[in-house]
Amino acid sequence: MPTVPWTPTAPVHAGADYLIMATRFTVARRRDMLRVIAASNGLWSGIARTEGLVGYSISSRPARGTLATVSAWRDRDAMLAFVRGGAHQKLVQQTRELMRESAFASWGAHGAALPPDWASAEQQLDAGLSAARSGRIPYEHATMLLAGPRAGMRAGRG
Repeated sequence: MPTVPWTPTAPVHAGADYLIMATRFTVARRRDMLRVIAASNGLWSGIARTEGLVGYSISSRPARGTLATVSAWRDRDAMLAFVRGGAHQKLVQQTRELMRESAFASWGAHGAALPPDWASAEQQLDAGLSAARSGRIPYEHATMLLAGPRAGMRAGRG
């Protein structure tokens, strides 16, 4: 999967508030990267029709073993409905054991600030991961918040 530039999926209203969600997944072994990309293709093929999604971008770095996303959502409920939905849960179950580390970050933004840039997303992800590693934010909180109660079973690898 090549890097996908920002792809709008709904009109953006400059004065409206949106939820920005960034994710970064690092595979345990780089040779598993192709399995993760193949498993995620089903999810990405229908992403543009997701209710409440305003836009998204995907960054794939096979040499580093990372796959990252940044997306904008109408609100937290829309994002959580997607994350807890069948297609996403299937992907999580198919790839969970292949991951060394998962990082999540979310923040608010006005429509005028969209699309979010990758530098900001990476800063947010690094800050969240640093807080989790230091114990200020437990991994279990982030994985359970996003994916439901089963995700916290493997802390930091959800």
